[in-house]
Amino acid sequence: MNSFCLTKDVAKMLNVDAQTVRELFVKHYDELLEVGEINMINDLAILWSPEMIEYIKRFV
Repeated sequence: MNSFCLTKDVAKMLNVDAQTVRELFVKHYDELLEVGEINMINDLAILWSPEMIEYIKRFV
């Protein structure tokens, strides 16, 4: 699986709102850097890799 998702799509997958996903991203930023490369379209649009999604699931 090598497709990337936007924050709103990750929120739908995890059944939470996008703000919660953004807060988890900020809170766990350093750990996510270790999981894989963080790709951003701009300051607001994060491209979530499957590995990042799997990691963040633990905190929802």
